[in-house]
Amino acid sequence: MKINKIIINIILATSILSSFAATKKQASVSTLPKIKDYTVSAWIPYWKGDQAVEEAIKHIDKIDIVSPFAYEVNETGVLQDKLKMDSEPFSKLLKVAKEKKKLIIPTILWTDQKAMETTLADPELRAVIISDALKEIQKYKVDGIDIDFEGKSAETRVDFTAFIKEAGKALHKQKKLLICTLESRIPIESRYATVTPELLKKIEYSNDFKAIASSCDQVRFMAYDQMNSDQTLVSQKSKVGFYKPVADIDWVEKVITMAMWDFKWKKIVIGVPTYGNKYEVIANIDGSIKYKFIGSMNWYFADQKAKELNIKPERNSAGELSYTYTESKNGINHKYLIWYSDANAISDKVNIAKLYKVGGVAIFKVDGNNDPEIWKKL
Repeated sequence: MKINKIIINIILATSILSSFAATKKQASVSTLPKIKDYTVSAWIPYWKGDQAVEEAIKHIDKIDIVSPFAYEVNETGVLQDKLKMDSEPFSKLLKVAKEKKKLIIPTILWTDQKAMETTLADPELRAVIISDALKEIQKYKVDGIDIDFEGKSAETRVDFTAFIKEAGKALHKQKKLLICTLESRIPIESRYATVTPELLKKIEYSNDFKAIASSCDQVRFMAYDQMNSDQTLVSQKSKVGFYKPVADIDWVEKVITMAMWDFKWKKIVIGVPTYGNKYEVIANIDGSIKYKFIGSMNWYFADQKAKELNIKPERNSAGELSYTYTESKNGINHKYLIWYSDANAISDKVNIAKLYKVGGVAIFKVDGNNDPEIWKKL
């Protein structure tokens, strides 16, 4: 990890001003549920049921904000209650979290890009989503909502900005919090192997950081699923071995320092992964390597596979774990790469969050199959 000295100096030089600004604004937001300066959030997947709830409750004292993946949005913009927090096992999680005075902020997950473009372009449909979200917040007596609209196109930017502003206004009026979960962004010179004036003219983003900054009470950056998004790191690190990271610590640092230009630092939260991926490694004729994605894999299954093969995973150039193995199918050898995150990789991200004095980390995801040692690192 290479520390960005410019950012560190900015932090040290402006810490007093940041503190003053936060104090000055405190009166206007004091009616909202209190968010600590540094929080550990946990996304809880509804599809893991008892297993996820059991782990979350077991470690509830380490968690500040509980965010069940509770809702999805269908193609017509209608909110779908996938979790049903009034039913077991999630009613138990809700009860324990409330008893422990944890913030409960369910997540609305939406990944249909085409439906987002159509729905968010309609002010009336935006209002329906917000109204439905408020009804759910009131029904379960929770502290707010987390908007996790993923894979948006640049065409959605203006309408998504309007939606976030409208949602923030409506939630804050009801003394509820709005958390925004956003795609990660890195410098253009890292994103592309060659940057030209023509390319710069074409660059458009799906999120208008500056425009939505004041509406979001906390912003969780999905600092994972990196893969080939940073061509600078690919060029540097693929020279010394396989390179297919979930979240390289150097890449995460770029993501966070980019966000610090537009968001108050205490609003910024680093999304940290507990999972990994499996690839088939294919050697091309020209000597290059192709990675064929096979599927995602939790820490538990990656760890069990290594034990089954009697392989000791190695700490790789991204600060994560990886190993390779070969299987023969129909007389042909196939090479596979397993690359995944563990407690030490998560500890690196926690250190980054504390080094830059941002608002904390959000674990994606707590499901009973992550490295149990992560709770010692938070």
